[in-house]
Amino acid sequence: MPPPGQDRLALVRVPAKAAAPVAAAARLGDKAVRLLGPEQTPREYLEALLRAGEHRDALRFLAFALPPREAIWWACLGTLMTQAGHLHKEDAPRLAAVARWVLEPSEPNRQQAERLAHKRSPAGLAARAVAWTGGSVRPPSLPALPPGPDFPHRGAFLALMQAVMAGPADKQPERLRQVVALGMQIARGQYSWNQPALKGAAPSRITGS
Repeated sequence: MPPPGQDRLALVRVPAKAAAPVAAAARLGDKAVRLLGPEQTPREYLEALLRAGEHRDALRFLAFALPPREAIWWACLGTLMTQAGHLHKEDAPRLAAVARWVLEPSEPNRQQAERLAHKRSPAGLAARAVAWTGGSVRPPSLPALPPGPDFPHRGAFLALMQAVMAGPADKQPERLRQVVALGMQIARGQYSWNQPALKGAAPSRITGS
């Protein structure tokens, strides 16, 4: 929660002061690029994207604007929100591993998520985003090559988009808007893993899905 007197819409979890460098890293679509002004803040740019109905690029921009931990937490919560009642049994340990890393981003927790990473489910992609916060993108038999700094952001975006696209096509626009709204709340400091109700409950609640 923001302290008294602070703008409740401020994106307190977004470290960038200017939108342009984030937009360049995110590689947005042509229409989104045309909406970008040289002096825009991330909040101003996101609001411009949403006014123009560019929710997909708003999601991508925010996935790159948030720090990796927050972006991956968003992917975890977004998957739970959109896939409620439709998670496969393999997804519970994947999301539990993601949540465990978010709560304690240690190397053993990263490696556990890496072992569960999968490219064909939102939960597996969220685990892959965690895996890309360290380690190597090459097989163990080859010399190590660390992931690029944008890899966790890209992984979070892919997880969220796959979560949006799963299910009936006519529901996807509303799911996209809901996921972006969740990301905006996380950027404003809401739904943090530091909140007492979440800190002790997230892994056990996920494994009970």
